[in-house]
Amino acid sequence: MSKLLTQQLDRIIQINSLTSDRSGGIRGHLMSLSYASVDNFNRFFNPPQILAESVPEIYALNPIAEKVCLFITDALVGSVAGNQPGKLHLHPALAEIWVSRDPVALDAYSLHRANSLRSTIGFPELPGSARELISNSALMELGNDQVSSFSILELIR
Repeated sequence: MSKLLTQQLDRIIQINSLTSDRSGGIRGHLMSLSYASVDNFNRFFNPPQILAESVPEIYALNPIAEKVCLFITDALVGSVAGNQPGKLHLHPALAEIWVSRDPVALDAYSLHRANSLRSTIGFPELPGSARELISNSALMELGNDQVSSFSILELIR
């Protein structure tokens, strides 16, 4: 674990963008913070099942889970087309920002929205390992993964 994370930070407000990832489906809050917290995270990418199991376990470690207090997803532009730089027509503008105290909820919502955006531009859904990562996180009681139970509040239009 990073000394900065374990010894110097009291609270973490995590800001992430709506971005797809070839291995993990989406580069959500759970994956991003886990990735940044340990050395040599790349060892968890193959096979995808290892990623789906290791990310929730890393995230659940006390130095991480106890310090994060707020999650913000920047969904102003959805980069959901598999890391296709320079092809702006494949990055739909949503003009939204999502805020929650539940990282699993935001990642589940991000996956849900990313898959619906991908279908509008003719791309297949993200791999099942993305859903498995979120489901495993919910099984470890890190948050709620049931998109149908979320309350979405639109503040400004």
